Amino acid sequence: MTERQTHSDRYVTSGYQNALHRAYLYGLGLTDRDMKQPFVGVAQCVNEARPEARALQAAFDITRDACAAAGLTSRHFGVPVALHESEPADAVQAREFAADSCELVVRGHWYDALIGTAATPASMFGVAQTIIRLRIPGLVVVPRLRSASADVLATVALLERLQLAVQVSVEEAPDELNAACLRLRAEVDGSARTNSLADDLRGGVLGDLAVPETIWSGLAALAHECGISSLAELGLQLPAGVDDESAVTAGIEYPGPIESPLNYDAL
Repeated sequence: MTERQTHSDRYVTSGYQNALHRAYLYGLGLTDRDMKQPFVGVAQCVNEARPEARALQAAFDITRDACAAAGLTSRHFGVPVALHESEPADAVQAREFAADSCELVVRGHWYDALIGTAATPASMFGVAQTIIRLRIPGLVVVPRLRSASADVLATVALLERLQLAVQVSVEEAPDELNAACLRLRAEVDGSARTNSLADDLRGGVLGDLAVPETIWSGLAALAHECGISSLAELGLQLPAGVDDESAVTAGIEYPGPIESPLNYDAL
């Protein structure tokens, strides 16, 4: 078995039965080299009605360059994000919309990994939720904003602790992002590190991290996607009035880990 056969996107790029699909990809401008590399979906959560749109565009451009340097073929797609997320229910709906949109694209195109450029807690958690749900390598790339809200900073800190996020600045060389993309390439060629996230969470990887009440919904979603049934297993102090049911809100039920055809264990 060759290295190429270990990648998920072989289901649309290899074999005589996919000749038409390969012709379609060549028609889109992909080269032979692109076709031999792992495909990574790069979700661009840009909304020009928001002040961070320019920074997100710059982060997206840096991300595509980092993917190319790591030997990954990036495939861009857009994810609509909500304009107003001040109410808890709005944030949950925006997060689930981002997660479901990313999942549909990654599943439909058999991408090997997912990277999302995002700057709001809802979109960041949405991308991370998809990564965990599909058990694929992934990363959230966040632009370093001069005036980020407390919720944004807390979300970035949480995802960085889980090795699911990296911040980039257009003024600095994105060495950390380049290293993260190289790590994704290694995970694609081997097995997805996200399979161990549940053990990391139960093992106290978040430590004494301060989690504001406003982003417990996103953390709860990640925990439930990992198959963790109770937030008490995270070893964190829950804010008053927050429990397993109220943290998720909006009445969404999470079935726990799914048996996805993208799951490296299944392959």
